[in-house]
Amino acid sequence: MKSLSDIARELGVSVTAVSYVYNGKWREKRIGADLARRIQERLTAEQATPNALGNQLRTGRTQTIGIILADLTKPFYLDLLCGLEQTLAAEGYLSLLCHSDMGRRESHYLGELLSRGVDGIIMAPHRPDAITTQLETLQEHRIPIVLVDNYLPDSNLDFIVTDNRWGAYQAVRHCLAQGCQRIVHIIASASPLAAIRDRYDGARQAATEAGLDGDGFQIVPSLAGLESYLAGMSARKDRTAIVAASFHDFGPGFQALARLKRRIPRDLVLVGFDSVPMETLGDLCAYVDEPIPTVRQRGLEMGAQAAKRLMTRLHGSTRGRCRRFIKPELLFATKS
Repeated sequence: MKSLSDIARELGVSVTAVSYVYNGKWREKRIGADLARRIQERLTAEQATPNALGNQLRTGRTQTIGIILADLTKPFYLDLLCGLEQTLAAEGYLSLLCHSDMGRRESHYLGELLSRGVDGIIMAPHRPDAITTQLETLQEHRIPIVLVDNYLPDSNLDFIVTDNRWGAYQAVRHCLAQGCQRIVHIIASASPLAAIRDRYDGARQAATEAGLDGDGFQIVPSLAGLESYLAGMSARKDRTAIVAASFHDFGPGFQALARLKRRIPRDLVLVGFDSVPMETLGDLCAYVDEPIPTVRQRGLEMGAQAAKRLMTRLHGSTRGRCRRFIKPELLFATKS
């Protein structure tokens, strides 16, 4: 495998000409078609690669992007990673992937990526209060950052996230269309994550518009409190819906619902964000008569758009903050 400088020397042309052909810029740089063809043929035959260290010394860039994601065991984050990596690779960038363990290692990885000289960072922040100073340091070093999955409302950082408010609003509207008179929202409404607070706000808005307040819209902040809540409502006859902020790690909730022995959706409506891990349904499978409605985040699209936004920053754009909300896919019927 030869370097671009090797190819240039053998063909008797400049390294710059070979680089333009390698990067597909020969037309705009007015390299002749015959010469470009000769260079491309040699590049293909020799499987030539640019000298990474030479490029770094010449441009001051490493052609690497740091990616920090919260939980790579979840399908959403794998979709997000796929969209990021494919788009970055097409632009000639290598991805350095960091698994933050739901934010526990965010601070560590931000420091590592800074020390390794990455050109930019794309991250899903899960412990924003713990990394504020580091994010400011990265900005001082002019390292562009794009946030995904969650965002920091009071910062000037670009972000591309799910429109969680709209998704939760539509989920509750679906429950109301099924005749539900009570909404039980499983969510940590005091969460420091803006994305979770948006889901809470969207669900509450839909319930309020339908006249459900007080007893009609209940918050259960954790799965630990779900079973006791369900036991207390077992004698009630009004139609109830369970709206989960996420079906990720909802296994204990499925088990609690199975012990209630109500049929879904005939006796109890269940809806939530993210795909349902079938292996966690357990005994609840015996009581589910229809596919469980879900609000699916568009991870692949989010990743691709975030990578493109970072490229825009790297190419010199200083235009204002990007605040982009991507509407999720509703895997259930809706009524206008």
